[in-house]
Amino acid sequence: MNGSASADQLARLAAEASPAAAGLEVRALVDAPGGGFLLLLAPSEGDPIAARVALVAESGRARVHLVPSRPAPKPRPAVSGFTRDARPWVEGTRLLELSVAPGDRTVIVRLDSDGAERRIVAELFGATPNLLIVDEEGVVRSLTRRRKGRRPQGVGAPYLPPPPSSGATTPAIESLDPPVPDGPFGDAHPLSAAIDAIGHSADLTAERDLEATRIEGALRKLRKKADALCDNLARQLAAGEEAEVWRHRGDLLSAAYGRIKRGMTEVTLDDFEGGTETVPLDPKLDTRGNVEACYKRARKLARAGEGAGDRLEAARARAKELSVIANAFEEARSSGAPFPDAARALVVPPKSIEKAVARTKKSGTVDSGLRRFLLSSGYEILVGKSNKDNDRLTLRVANGNDLWMHVHGDAGSHVVLRQRAGRTPSLDDLLDAASLAVHFSKRRGAEHADVIYTPRKWVRKRKGMAAGAVTVDRHETLHVTGAGPRARSVIEGQPGGS
Repeated sequence: MNGSASADQLARLAAEASPAAAGLEVRALVDAPGGGFLLLLAPSEGDPIAARVALVAESGRARVHLVPSRPAPKPRPAVSGFTRDARPWVEGTRLLELSVAPGDRTVIVRLDSDGAERRIVAELFGATPNLLIVDEEGVVRSLTRRRKGRRPQGVGAPYLPPPPSSGATTPAIESLDPPVPDGPFGDAHPLSAAIDAIGHSADLTAERDLEATRIEGALRKLRKKADALCDNLARQLAAGEEAEVWRHRGDLLSAAYGRIKRGMTEVTLDDFEGGTETVPLDPKLDTRGNVEACYKRARKLARAGEGAGDRLEAARARAKELSVIANAFEEARSSGAPFPDAARALVVPPKSIEKAVARTKKSGTVDSGLRRFLLSSGYEILVGKSNKDNDRLTLRVANGNDLWMHVHGDAGSHVVLRQRAGRTPSLDDLLDAASLAVHFSKRRGAEHADVIYTPRKWVRKRKGMAAGAVTVDRHETLHVTGAGPRARSVIEGQPGGS
């Protein structure tokens, strides 16, 4: 696609789409190939989808237009952050109008929500176009790109419109009137059909490139991990073989009990099968201590090598499997063929995690074992209800960069502040989450409490630890005052409670 839709094209596209979409209910907002989004519109609840509006805010592919019905694309590994955050604000509203100011490149999609007007603002200019959801009070509720500078843009901040005629120099599609595809959709919406014919192909290419990058990254990490595992197991196998050497040395020392004195660093003894062997000694230990040290080391090495051969064989098989997948992926990538399912599966999260983090509008919770709270800033907080739920939240549901919290020095729930792409939580967000950590702990009601927090990737569970017990490699501390009122404010501010 040679550039984005021009200002003139955007005005004509909006004029063409508005009559077809006006009055329809926004049934769903979904991710589309290449980083775009689709509004699925229907006359009312229960009716089939009557219109689809594409919103694409990507460099070189920025446009808004109607699109024809087509088979649904393969789902992405996860719903995009913009779609997840925008859905509560747009789904169920009624589309009023699509408009563009003359000579401008900002498309406004007006939505009615029980008499209150919300907007989807598509700023389709510059090197980094942007989509924003603006509520009835003019506050940004979701966006594809957070911005700083003279016109900052962020969730929870007032929307600041761009100056008039923004993006007049943005490269546009060379042909003002591309050929119109044949068919009913082209007859009814000629410019949308023409732009879609060009743009959709570019979207699919961009989506393929994005998927290839994800697969490549997943393969690189998995192969590195498999190679490291093979090396580690090979060392364990060698350690198991060395165990017999130390056991034999312990036998030799036991047989030469009277010849060993404290302070000796080594002793040369006759081997049972002829010849001699020099055995290293710990000068701080007596004879019995050195004998026991040999046997203890032999037992430790034997445990390390136990089963290492079978595990090494399995690890080498996995490394070979990844190599085969990588070769098939590279072949498909160079030939343009579909990527192998085995390669695509590498970037799909386990279904258990996908299910655990799915949002449920009716209950407002992730599942029965986790409490879920939404802050006015758009951040999500998850809180475990039991020790087992704490383990599941921390070790299976939370992502590596999510912020993990726990009241310091006392029993309590694990608390996770979910990270959002391109954003950093404010101090208020941190204190809200920390207050919940105090509230759901044995420190509830305390006027002052310390809460430790760290990215989830620094939280580990060692073998043998009790349910809910973890170890934290590094952390920072928040001193929280008046956690009770703040926590109650968060809890009471939830739709339907939590």
